[in-house]
Amino acid sequence: EGGLLNTFVPTEIAMLLWALGRAGVKDDHFMRAVGLRLLRPGFLSGFNAHALSNTIWAFVVLEYRSPLLMSHFAEALLRPHFLSTFKPKEIACVAWAYATLGSKNPALMDGIAQWYFDTGLRSGLSGPQAVQLVWAFAALGVRHEALLAACKGHILQSLSLAALAPRDVALTVWAYGKLQVHDAALLQIIS
Repeated sequence: EGGLLNTFVPTEIAMLLWALGRAGVKDDHFMRAVGLRLLRPGFLSGFNAHALSNTIWAFVVLEYRSPLLMSHFAEALLRPHFLSTFKPKEIACVAWAYATLGSKNPALMDGIAQWYFDTGLRSGLSGPQAVQLVWAFAALGVRHEALLAACKGHILQSLSLAALAPRDVALTVWAYGKLQVHDAALLQIIS
């Protein structure tokens, strides 16, 4: 309880977790201690968008599963106006993380979709980031018609510019197929 970790502020915890994630250092005891620190009332309110998205990413990469933490993260993400501070890379990372864990949180996915329409369209969302969003929604079985249609525009533009890697193309086809959205224009550009 009195360890050095307890003196770390949110950005320091996020940097530490990012470093562990990049290095692939997995230690369940340490992650449990971090989780307990993050669960302290009000602690997550000190995280900015970058720090929180990196923290969530690290928990996924380090394969530390905690439904309680994911729920706690979602509550922090959904505080008023917080998602509007996220950059496209950060929001795509959060969507990817929840989908990778299969952590369904309808309110969060609605919040991410709302981010797209409020912020994402003006923020320089890239084709690969749009693919990541569509993939995340499909992986969680969330069919958000407006988001799927809008992301398709980003994806089609990237396809016409040959800016998507073959893996992104495959993920796009899988996502729209899983959600049973047949899109002739998308398939025509790919062919």
